[in-house]
Amino acid sequence: MPLPLRARSLGIRHIIIPYNELEEPEFANNPIDRCYHCKNGLFRELKKLARELGLKAVAEGTNASELTGHRPGHKAAIENGILTPFADLGIAKSEIRQMAKYLGLPIWDKPQLACLSSRFPYGRTITVQGLQKVETAEDYLFDLGVSQCRVRDHEDIARIEVSGDDLHIILKHMDDIVGVFKERDAGEVIDPEKLSGMKHVRVKNPAFDVTPSSYIDLICTEAGAISPEMSYIIIRDILGWDVRDMQEIIENSTKNQDE
Repeated sequence: MPLPLRARSLGIRHIIIPYNELEEPEFANNPIDRCYHCKNGLFRELKKLARELGLKAVAEGTNASELTGHRPGHKAAIENGILTPFADLGIAKSEIRQMAKYLGLPIWDKPQLACLSSRFPYGRTITVQGLQKVETAEDYLFDLGVSQCRVRDHEDIARIEVSGDDLHIILKHMDDIVGVFKERDAGEVIDPEKLSGMKHVRVKNPAFDVTPSSYIDLICTEAGAISPEMSYIIIRDILGWDVRDMQEIIENSTKNQDE
């Protein structure tokens, strides 16, 4: 159901405001605090609307599960005086899903969808064409039956991330995916079978860090396998670990495997 109709069915007034984050220069340049510039501009427009409507506050849905790691968007919320009731009350994402299920909301188990801008390495300019290319590629994978995925755009290479449950779909349709991605200029696909046999480290929460690929061949996360085919890989904050921590972890992991 489209969002306006779903809001209407719940008795919620739904207003669409004109806002294009690509018009925020610091956002389009894709720095490491990209989300701050996006949210800062969005909150600016929302506060303007709130004043026009005579509303006393603006609230957003950050929850307690999202407060760890690198969260520049949350910083923008705090600076703009935006209310964050879920986070303030310590309500986690799983609890929100349970509340939505109890209330009979059909989206209670909807897969998490991150902003498409997160598919590009920091420092790479974000464009409408680039976003459309990634969206088209991911829509094709969803049509194949994948429940959740990310297609990372490294210019001439497309890196697919899926959950372990959906990996068989990628392997089954690999030839078709490669053909479609080439046709749609989405980049050359890295064959998951090439990842087998690599040394790896498993992390729980990858987020917004950049680590030289010479330190590791494969990173296994809850979202799937990440292969560092580039000179750098984006890992999403490895719980605050820096490069030296990563190197120590990998060395210890190798020692344990030898023992």
